[in-house]
Amino acid sequence: MADRWASLAARAPVTIVFGVLGLSSGTWAARIPAIKTALGLSPGVLGLTLLGPALGSVLAMPVAGAILATVPPRRVVQCGLLFLAGMLPLTTVVSSPWQLFAVLAGWGAGLGVVDVGINIEGAAVQDRLGRRTMSGFHAAYSVGGLVGAGLGGIAAASGVTARADFIPRIPSPSRPRRGRRRDAGRSGPGC
Repeated sequence: MADRWASLAARAPVTIVFGVLGLSSGTWAARIPAIKTALGLSPGVLGLTLLGPALGSVLAMPVAGAILATVPPRRVVQCGLLFLAGMLPLTTVVSSPWQLFAVLAGWGAGLGVVDVGINIEGAAVQDRLGRRTMSGFHAAYSVGGLVGAGLGGIAAASGVTARADFIPRIPSPSRPRRGRRRDAGRSGPGC
């Protein structure tokens, strides 16, 4: 039983990151029509801007490999995920195809960095466990893509803007109204 929990603890973080990569790609794919419409892009111009993620990824992967020679994969993946999370929302504020291309290239670079780092981490987990686990990790990417595309499609069909879809809302604590104490009506000290 302890081995089973150790295996799960080793696989879970890698599986989650693969799922997040798929989720990001699936969500983006579902929102491409909204971005195309917002910028008034022709099919040809859209096709050219969609070269951005591939270019960014191809350029970033060798750099990620070189960085991974001295930096642990976990740190590279963490930095890549932060970059990735910051780039996708920017696709909703660009005003030209060139800006979209640049943002997508940055997003692709984040994807490439995370992809290289998490595959190295996944291979290390597989080696530690002594059994094949990479297919499960890559399945998590596919499931993430399916979920992202599904949720993005539902959001689009429901009238949710791409910006609202890409930018998470963090609830802020409510502020007490003027002249009214936050704990009004509560009994006892410190409640």
